Amino acid sequence: MTLLPRSLLGRTALILAAMLLLTQAVTLYLFRLYYYGPLVEDAAGRAASQIGMVVSGIQVLHEEEREEFLQLLEVREGVRVLFDSNDALAVQEPDDAFLQAFAQRLRAAIGPGTAFFVQPRNARALWVRVGVANEVVWIGIPRAQIERPFPWWWVAWAGTCTLLAVAVAFVLLRRVGRPLRELAGASAALARGDQPDKVAEEGPSEIQHVAVAFNSMLADLRKQDEERAVLLAGISHDLRTPLTRLRLGIELLEGDAATRADMVRDTEEMDGILDQFLYFARPQSAEPFVEVNVTQWLEQACAPYVGRGRPLAVSVDEGVRLHAQPIALRRALVNLIDNAWKYGEGGIDVRVSRQDGKVCICVTDQGHGIPEAARARLMLPFTRLESTRTGAGGAGLGLAITRRIAVAHGGELRLANSAVGGLVACLEIPVQSSSGSAFRGSEADRVTTSGSGEHSGV
Repeated sequence: MTLLPRSLLGRTALILAAMLLLTQAVTLYLFRLYYYGPLVEDAAGRAASQIGMVVSGIQVLHEEEREEFLQLLEVREGVRVLFDSNDALAVQEPDDAFLQAFAQRLRAAIGPGTAFFVQPRNARALWVRVGVANEVVWIGIPRAQIERPFPWWWVAWAGTCTLLAVAVAFVLLRRVGRPLRELAGASAALARGDQPDKVAEEGPSEIQHVAVAFNSMLADLRKQDEERAVLLAGISHDLRTPLTRLRLGIELLEGDAATRADMVRDTEEMDGILDQFLYFARPQSAEPFVEVNVTQWLEQACAPYVGRGRPLAVSVDEGVRLHAQPIALRRALVNLIDNAWKYGEGGIDVRVSRQDGKVCICVTDQGHGIPEAARARLMLPFTRLESTRTGAGGAGLGLAITRRIAVAHGGELRLANSAVGGLVACLEIPVQSSSGSAFRGSEADRVTTSGSGEHSGV
């Protein structure tokens, strides 16, 4: 897991903040370097002058005059003087960098034998030991005279500048990021098979050029889809009439009944393929969403498969309610049952249940499943597995149509291999779905697959 932000806005703001903080830190360092150097020089010179004045006063004044002089010096300058002939105070060199520089300059000014005693940081004085005649004298220099408070105002100003720069960057990049996010959303919707609206051609010139190119590509794709739909619908419609005549001619033929039956099945399969072509070529269904009687709807959809020689188990959980386009959803279910019938083996199980706010319509067969890597590809139109060439018919539109219907209901189509073998195809429809347009551009248009195995085809 990385701590760096993933968005352009976040990364740019982080880089700007880091650069500004680094710049302010270098500036503060240079400020300390060129400000504290003269400050140490000035403080050491002033302290040396005060110490020289004390030493001169002690040497030339009488005792009473000396006491008066030292009191006056303490009142005016804050400099205190202690006589310590017994060396009661221990020498302690300063450990602070600034005080060390001060002590070095002061020692150079008044003599190498100068010693220091450093009180705690909250004390008021730095004591300097000097020798006057035969006496040891400690002179207390006020710390306020030597040191200066840390320039917190500088830090506050640096922080304020950083925040202002980040705020300005946020405003500017948000103007750039908005069209980029819109473009990314439209691209994702287009990749899912939706028809997104044109993106706004605004922002910097580079973003405008990208938006113009995307809108041009979108218009070209829409034109191609319309031409393909017209072509498929025209071909399918034109083939319907000769196919019907062919079916009637087969019925009137005399000869082997088994051969006629095979020919009838072939024409029915061709008619079913043409029906899928027509449905796929038509725009999204305008059928209204209504409250569906799930049990009755399921019985009607499964009725054509009852008594055809293979067991078909149908079950509905109690209390399941569905708001949907019943005819479109029935076609989706029929496509799943047809696939299970063609490519599965043994019985077929159809179950409707409610899970996590969704109505799940699952069809389970007893075939060999579908390889995980092939499941997403099978959602595309006119796509079939190679193994379907063994004789099973179909145009490769069943799952594509089913997926389109699921997306129109705000749901999704999931494919998985069951634990005991076979394929489980589930339509998951949100309970509150009311119209396909409400879910256009949502995350519902995806296919989730799991498991392993192999299915004979779709």
